[in-house]
Amino acid sequence: LNMAPPAQPGLLADLSRTLARKRRAVPISDRARRMIYAEMHDGNVCQEHIARELGVSSRTMRRKLAAEGLSYQALLDDCRMRFAAHEFRTREKLSLSEMALKLGYSEHSTFTRAFARWTGMAPQAYRRAIVMH
Repeated sequence: LNMAPPAQPGLLADLSRTLARKRRAVPISDRARRMIYAEMHDGNVCQEHIARELGVSSRTMRRKLAAEGLSYQALLDDCRMRFAAHEFRTREKLSLSEMALKLGYSEHSTFTRAFARWTGMAPQAYRRAIVMH
């Protein structure tokens, strides 16, 4: 005895279009941010890979981000800053070199300069300020 409902022509296509519309309703910056955080744990965030995962070219992603008033680099820097701040608050033993590698920097000095640009203080000073609070 077959209890499956009868097939409805076009139902799958309708569902696919609805899903695509819902996906487009979420700003590309939010979707890209989630993917950047997911890849950041490996220390290997790649703009082309993020765009591909979003189903667009790198150029289209940059154009859509620009329409939101963002650049890919600004979005990446914001994610890096937030990730670093979170890691410093939750992982006391994490070295600057390890943090730099996680964030995709080959040198901890480059990370230190970027962190100071983002927060106005060196990572070591930020860490000390956290411990004092």
